[in-house]
Amino acid sequence: MRSKFTWDYDLTRVWRRLRGSIALWIFLCILPALAQKSGVQPKPDVILITIDTLRADHLGCYGYKLIQTPNIDKLAATGAQFATVVAQVPLTFPSHCSILTGTYPMFHKVRDNMGYRLDDSKTTLAEILKTNGYQTGAFVGSYVLDSRFGLGQGFDTYYDHFNPEKTPDGLLNPGQLERRAEEVVN
Repeated sequence: MRSKFTWDYDLTRVWRRLRGSIALWIFLCILPALAQKSGVQPKPDVILITIDTLRADHLGCYGYKLIQTPNIDKLAATGAQFATVVAQVPLTFPSHCSILTGTYPMFHKVRDNMGYRLDDSKTTLAEILKTNGYQTGAFVGSYVLDSRFGLGQGFDTYYDHFNPEKTPDGLLNPGQLERRAEEVVN
């Protein structure tokens, strides 16, 4: 039998992990109700920006003063900003699978950057948006997010275009496995 302390700790840990998802879910549920009340049915724009290895405590919108991040700060000021977000996996590809499917690695079955593929049977955010009349597009800067690994499902446009060449020792050329942010944005 579990002690009360363990149960309380588990609930606290679960709450911390779900808090951001619940806030987003509430926002997405309330928005259509508010629009319906006003008689207008706007379809909100949805923009998901993921940036690998960027610490929130190094952004102006979270109080960091040593560098300036005006564009991110402007997005944060006019959009939804979360105080706590927990990555389900500390690796790019499986983390994006969790973000886009809303599931844990034990469900979507992607546990590492290489050697896995997101199965077509898993429904992605892009597929849900597309069935609700949205045009969808993704522009990625890392080879581990290449559409051949399954993340392209549901997108009208999925700009990856990686064709890495192998080095003489048979490994992929690391310089061809990512592109700079300016290229992704352009």
